[in-house]
Amino acid sequence: MLDVPMMPEKDKLHWFIIGLQSWVQADVEISNPETLEQAYVAAERLADTQRRSYIDTFKSTKESDHGGKKEERRDNRNESLS
Repeated sequence: MLDVPMMPEKDKLHWFIIGLQSWVQADVEISNPETLEQAYVAAERLADTQRRSYIDTFKSTKESDHGGKKEERRDNRNESLS
């Protein structure tokens, strides 16, 4: 993160929050951080939660969702072509 030496902590906090994506920005503002570090931790926690949720949504399962009917579908398709 870029550090501007002469910028007051409140301004750093404000500009950090303004630079966040809107869904993160709203939640970080609700948490009412008093320091830049608190805001960063809150934003990172939200991003990790979002990332885990996204990964879990598309995680493959070892179980088949069609119950072994793939061969039956092929057989039926071949019969309809005959």
